[in-house]
Amino acid sequence: MKITSARIYLIESGGIRPVILELTTDEGIVGLGEACIAYGIGGTASAGMLKDIIERYMMGGIDPFRIEALWTEIYDHGFWAKGGGPIVYAAMSAIEQAMLDIKARSLNI
Repeated sequence: MKITSARIYLIESGGIRPVILELTTDEGIVGLGEACIAYGIGGTASAGMLKDIIERYMMGGIDPFRIEALWTEIYDHGFWAKGGGPIVYAAMSAIEQAMLDIKARSLNI
C-alpha cells in the first residue's frame, strides 16, 4: 500500500481556522490528520508547511505503515524540523495522525 495523494483543507469556522490533511492510498483508504494551529494567524503557515513537507518527502508513494521512518527522515533532513517550533511540528503531527488513521483503517481497528 502506498500514499498516492494528499489534500490540505484550511477551514474557516466560528473564528478558528483548522488545517485538515487528507491522505489517500492506492487501495482507496483515506486517513485524516489535523495541524493544530487553529487559533490566531498560524493556519496558513501550517498549511504551507504541510504542502512543502508533502512535496519534498511524500511524493512517489510512501508506505503509510512506516510512520516513524518518515518522521525521522523529515526531522533529520528538514532544515526547520531540528529548530522546532509550532508550525513545523503541527505539520508533522498532521501527517503522523493521517498515517496512523490509514494504518488503523487498513487493520480494521
